[in-house]
Amino acid sequence: MINLVDCFFNFFNVIFSFLVNLVSLNEVCLDAAERWQMGFQDPASPIAEGIQHFHNDIMFFIVVIAVFVSWILGRCLQLFSTGESRDS
Repeated sequence: MINLVDCFFNFFNVIFSFLVNLVSLNEVCLDAAERWQMGFQDPASPIAEGIQHFHNDIMFFIVVIAVFVSWILGRCLQLFSTGESRDS
């Protein structure tokens, strides 16, 4: 009788441990932030992965626009300082 009770509790313990690990499996696979981290964390869902790709695509256009505006501003300052833009 004691062996049957021990066997039952052992079986119950194995099943319970399996269910607890199954529920907490997502928490184990998630990434965590690091100190002085400069980039995104590894995405844990397809939506987060899409947001990360969208961010990378938008940053390309922002850099291109910033370079173009900086070039125009530099050119305006250069022409103004030499006096080539004056009509006199």
